[in-house]
Amino acid sequence: MASTTRAWVAFSIGAATIALTPAALTSFTPAKYTPGKRHWQLVQAKRSLHTAQPLVDIAIAHGFYDQSHLTRAFKNAFGVTPGQYRRGNFVQDR
Repeated sequence: MASTTRAWVAFSIGAATIALTPAALTSFTPAKYTPGKRHWQLVQAKRSLHTAQPLVDIAIAHGFYDQSHLTRAFKNAFGVTPGQYRRGNFVQDR
């Protein structure tokens, strides 16, 4: 029996011993339910890429630990690295 099914059965019969979390009901983690702050940071960083400011300064200014942190998050969100986006080497602007 899948964990989602077990959680649903427990919820249906009112079992109080199982803690139902969004991850128990779906495959999403809490971070995927609250992407607002990170998304906002990425959008602001994306806007800053149109300036001549160094990538490391953009990363720090928008709440990332370092340039590699920004690069990983940016590529995960937009499919290209900040450097590729800045140079215009991207297929689409999401």
